Amino acid sequence: MDSKAINKLIRSEVWPILRDQGFSVFDARSAFAYKAPFVNVVSFQSFNSYNAEVLGCTTYSFIPRLGVYVIGSPGEHRVRRDKEGRLQPFEYECSFRSPLRKRTPVDGFAQDEIFYIDSNGGTTAQCFQELKHLSSEVAPLWFKANNDLDDLLSRMRNAEESSSAPFPDAIGVPRSYNWNRLRSVLLLLKHQQSPTEKSASKALDSISGAMGTILDFSTIQTRRPGEERYAVEMRELWDQLGNFRPVPVCTEKSMSVRGCLDGPIWTPAKAQLSGPKCSSNLPIPISARKQFWPILKSAGFSEFTDRLAHRVSKHIVEVVEFLPMDPVERKTWSLPGGLFRMGVGVFWAALGEDGLFRKNRMDEPRPTVNECHISNWLVPEKRSCENARTAFDSAEDAESALAGPGLGWLDTFRTYKSALSQLRRKEWELFWCYPMMRGYGAGPSSQRLVYIALLERLLGNIIASEELIRRAESVVKSWYFQHYQLRCEAWIDQVKPRLRELRGFHSLR
Repeated sequence: MDSKAINKLIRSEVWPILRDQGFSVFDARSAFAYKAPFVNVVSFQSFNSYNAEVLGCTTYSFIPRLGVYVIGSPGEHRVRRDKEGRLQPFEYECSFRSPLRKRTPVDGFAQDEIFYIDSNGGTTAQCFQELKHLSSEVAPLWFKANNDLDDLLSRMRNAEESSSAPFPDAIGVPRSYNWNRLRSVLLLLKHQQSPTEKSASKALDSISGAMGTILDFSTIQTRRPGEERYAVEMRELWDQLGNFRPVPVCTEKSMSVRGCLDGPIWTPAKAQLSGPKCSSNLPIPISARKQFWPILKSAGFSEFTDRLAHRVSKHIVEVVEFLPMDPVERKTWSLPGGLFRMGVGVFWAALGEDGLFRKNRMDEPRPTVNECHISNWLVPEKRSCENARTAFDSAEDAESALAGPGLGWLDTFRTYKSALSQLRRKEWELFWCYPMMRGYGAGPSSQRLVYIALLERLLGNIIASEELIRRAESVVKSWYFQHYQLRCEAWIDQVKPRLRELRGFHSLR
């Protein structure tokens, strides 16, 4: 018994059943049915020797998996196609997924998703008899349920209610990025069937929710700006709104021209020429001290290292970071040498989470950009590499971005009223203007509420600040996943006494 024998049995025993159900394209271990706007997938997962040993099965045992791919999902240009251009997604690329589980352990193996084939093939007949039944009776019902656009949206809405049954077949969980992105794709399909202001508004609300989950990501976890993919995916969804797209007004004009979501840097890859457009290795190494820090000295920055610059005021530390390309990222994407990123960030001392930011010898906060409460990564003007869209290959381009959009963005957060105005904007407005701005949380999140509470306090609005803190405490459990709730509660407990001690001014200027 070996994998070739299993492949032969799949072709002879299972494929005929699937053909009768409308599956029309087959390879050794996968079958595809095209029922627009869905692609149904049946796939058989085998095991390498290590996994087989850990699980206690053979390498030619298998898990039959079902998947439904939604046509029009972001990143579709990365999905494989056959010679005729038909999508052939892997099961793990599908938006709805489920193993085909045994009703009873017919093979003597307890795990119901694994069909155990013993070394002499003694369990083969029982496994394939069960598989044929499941393929005939169970799989068609599963695909029917997950090929109904209205029913899928209804089940997702129900799953978002805490008292309702979960929807385990859908990727992600309610409030997660994958969940909100999937719901947006489905709502856009509904919108395209009958475009109206109402259908566009529903899709926009969902896209805004997906953007909100991105804004809640803490860049301290990524160690580098790894969110370029999210901006491109949101751009793909945004474009599908067509003439119903709203147009926000960006506060910083130079930033909006250079890096906004509608800018050329975020053009989906399918609309670009094939292959990354990257220059060769930079001939001269970039020195931040020589080429960027003089710009910042004239703007009031006074503390510098080889990669970090800080401008320190009473309540805020402003940061500029020069970040050479991560060697792992460069190797993964075969990028040229010499690429670098430029980041800017703001850090409020009163909001510092103990132990999670860089300090100087006097124990004062001097964070990196990823440790800031709000960060932004500058966007190049003269290059566009699909796999590193925010990386610079020109010192002159970086100087221009830093002197214009970079310092302009920092200025919007130096004035409390301006910062407050920014943080009260809708998620889609902020993301549209600043696709690489991170850390400040979605509108209803505890994180955003605490930030706004700080600004209200500094503006002298004590009652409003206290109310915002109470709201932040009340939404911790409903907004964040369980593993983050205790950390968020501890952070708010640290912040509350600091806010009460603050004596604000109307501006840092």
